[in-house]
Amino acid sequence: MSSYIPQNEEGFNGFQRNFMNQLTPIAAAAGIPASQVNDLIDYQTAWTNAYAAGGKAAKSSRDSAEVKTKYEAWHDYEYSKSPLPLGLRAFIAAWVVCNPLISDEQRVAMRVPIHKKKKTNHTTATQNTVVFKSRGLGGGVIQTICSSSGSPALNPMATNSNAERKIYRPKKEEGYDIQKSWKIINKGDALPASANDAGMNKTVFTKANFIQQLGQQNEGMLLCEFMQWFNPRHPELAGPWSNLQTTIIT
Repeated sequence: MSSYIPQNEEGFNGFQRNFMNQLTPIAAAAGIPASQVNDLIDYQTAWTNAYAAGGKAAKSSRDSAEVKTKYEAWHDYEYSKSPLPLGLRAFIAAWVVCNPLISDEQRVAMRVPIHKKKKTNHTTATQNTVVFKSRGLGGGVIQTICSSSGSPALNPMATNSNAERKIYRPKKEEGYDIQKSWKIINKGDALPASANDAGMNKTVFTKANFIQQLGQQNEGMLLCEFMQWFNPRHPELAGPWSNLQTTIIT
């Protein structure tokens, strides 16, 4: 999938405009979370504004700073990967190329690759849940350590107590990343009932031990989290969501 997005700015602009025009009407029916589409729209808005000010059409009025901003917006829009919001290439790989709810005809209209490999190697979603523990490190920083309910990896260095021996070493489900559904609330507010409640954010992490910066302004508030194993090439095979866990942000 290295060459399907044009590498000149006029071609890129035409590609992204067509892709977004084709995507937005079908995204919900294709099972793509609105938060993922909205992140892509944010990239598109930044690119459109930067392209108008710093593109070739504005060569008589643009300055070097506007040209630099255009290239930065282009790079972010096309190449951003998790833990950043997904840019075009990562989004298309995760949600479009192998999505069974999107037809090959729709992929042709989007001008994206059609998955040619047999799908018999990916027929069963994992039934394991994500075992995880989050803790505040101070300054609004949260550390989360994850493992699989199907293959616990006990910490061999924990010898002081039974509680320590039950701590899981970071370990991912093979072939899966970790998708986190989360929101920050005031202590005492109603807890989310599910990972798909209104206002939940969805973020994909590629490591079993990860750090999230939530900001000092959120210290003392409550982080609500659900986790699932997420297959970036086959999102339809994602595992079940974990139960809700809450962590005080310190």
